[in-house]
Amino acid sequence: MIPRWLVAFGFSFVILLSGCTGAPPRPTDITRNDYGPAKQYLSAIIKQDMAKHDVKGLSIALIDDQEVVWTEGFGYADVANQVPATADTVYRIGSISKVVTATEIMRLAEQGKVDLDKAVTVYVPEFSIHNRFPHSKPITLRALLAHHSGLPSDVLKGMWVDHPVSLAEYVTALREESLASPPQSLYRYSNIDFSLLGKVIENVEQQEFSSAMQRNMLTPVGMLDSSFQLTPDIERRYARAYRNGKETARLSLRDIPAGGMLSSVNDMSRWLRFIFADGRAQGVQLIQPKTLHEMFKPQFEGIELDFGHKIGMAWMLSGLSIPSGQPLAWHNGGFHPYQAHLSLLPEQKLGVIILANSDEASQFISKLGTSVLELAYETKYGAPPPQDSVKRAPDPVQIPHDELVRYSGHYVMFNGQLGSITVNGDQLETSLFGRSFTLQPVSADTFIPKANVAFGLISIPIDTLSLRFQTVQGKDVAVLGGLPAPIAFERVRRTEIPNAWRKRMGKYQTDTTNEQFDFNEAELTTESGILVFKTVLASKNSVDSVSNATIALQAISDHEAVVAGIGNGEGGVVRAVDSENGTELVYSGFQFTRIGIR
Repeated sequence: MIPRWLVAFGFSFVILLSGCTGAPPRPTDITRNDYGPAKQYLSAIIKQDMAKHDVKGLSIALIDDQEVVWTEGFGYADVANQVPATADTVYRIGSISKVVTATEIMRLAEQGKVDLDKAVTVYVPEFSIHNRFPHSKPITLRALLAHHSGLPSDVLKGMWVDHPVSLAEYVTALREESLASPPQSLYRYSNIDFSLLGKVIENVEQQEFSSAMQRNMLTPVGMLDSSFQLTPDIERRYARAYRNGKETARLSLRDIPAGGMLSSVNDMSRWLRFIFADGRAQGVQLIQPKTLHEMFKPQFEGIELDFGHKIGMAWMLSGLSIPSGQPLAWHNGGFHPYQAHLSLLPEQKLGVIILANSDEASQFISKLGTSVLELAYETKYGAPPPQDSVKRAPDPVQIPHDELVRYSGHYVMFNGQLGSITVNGDQLETSLFGRSFTLQPVSADTFIPKANVAFGLISIPIDTLSLRFQTVQGKDVAVLGGLPAPIAFERVRRTEIPNAWRKRMGKYQTDTTNEQFDFNEAELTTESGILVFKTVLASKNSVDSVSNATIALQAISDHEAVVAGIGNGEGGVVRAVDSENGTELVYSGFQFTRIGIR
């Protein structure tokens, strides 16, 4: 399951290659504090993007310190009944929920009810998980807040079901899972982290999570149209959901603290004003400025395997910037098919929230957010933001064939999927986002992708992306830069596959009756001498949502194998259970039973 921002980037990348026509001219008559030209231009851009990608409804709010300078809805919250989208339309905000959950944890820390540097088991003693890493550091609240816990990205079984289990049941079930990496060793985005933080809130406050958040955070900020549970009042303004131009089911989510909040852009503007007021809302200091500012400080800096990525307490602090180069504090959200974007310039106290009810909004929502803040900066100060020095595209260099061969091989590319980098003559080749690329060297270890666009074989260097080969902590990696977060493709070395795993090769099936997706054609096999689990993932809500997955595995014992790689969705443990009745492979809550063997 590829991160939503990565899917969005892939879509926008293909669009970029196809060219962009018909964009309205950017305003040149901007006067200080006059947001009119910016709003007119951005409204035209939004309508154009919505029409191009068949997005049904979108709402936006722009905040300048304590003033909401623009709120507007576009399209429809409900197409069939012609209900327009407005600033009060309610959407799922997906993983932006993490920012709100994190703020409540920080409030509890300020009150001395929790200590960010103590193990989570101090507050959730019922939590335990298998740990194959001896002498590892503890899973602290700080590690959870900054996605450095070592926990897997998700437990897939039961994540999207109509009647999800409670946080208490979920935490208990985690004892069957295994750490994906040593705690505090690398950034690994994890919904489990924030579900566990939700349980911390429940235990410390002795109240169900959504009720505690309503009482302690949402209501005091004045967010009366926001909630972590769907109430009858919110249901009346809750936008319908669309994918591929058609209405689709509105899903339920187990990991509510990580991604289940409902809100409107009007309510989220109150959240941004609360941040810009240094934790004060409705005349009350809800959290101290020092505590709030701590959330925007990079955590676990200097870790080699983070490859320069910066994250605060839930807030992303690198990866997105306004076109002048100033980095944003930001977070995106994807609660299928709802899409959300929140970003701000903390020092300038400018922020934007964009919510949409269509999956296809992922193709432009982040770019829209950065464009809004750039124009907002220019409007607030009467001049464009200071420009970084112009970066000249690096000149290509020649690398001997033998040196290119050194980089070729099989790599884990995105969530354990096996890919390859090959040598073709005097250049490297690979595939990204379903397209083939040549890799043009610009130094001895760094390459930029080049693609052949439609209407001919015109090679266009994609200067915002780079692929750098390096060895870190004994791991050979190709780090893809130029994305909201760097992605490390780890080279998979061929090793002897134990006989115990060879004997288990064959077809498998699992029960997905209550899930929103199916595993079809599942098979444990080999590819290029590497143990892999191949399957076809199919959404039950969309006939067009089908993807082939070839997941690279590395056996670490006769009964355990790990999903190869160090990125999201990687490092998880597959356990094999052999019995008189056959073989089962247990992974992320699912039990895959071998079939066709008597």
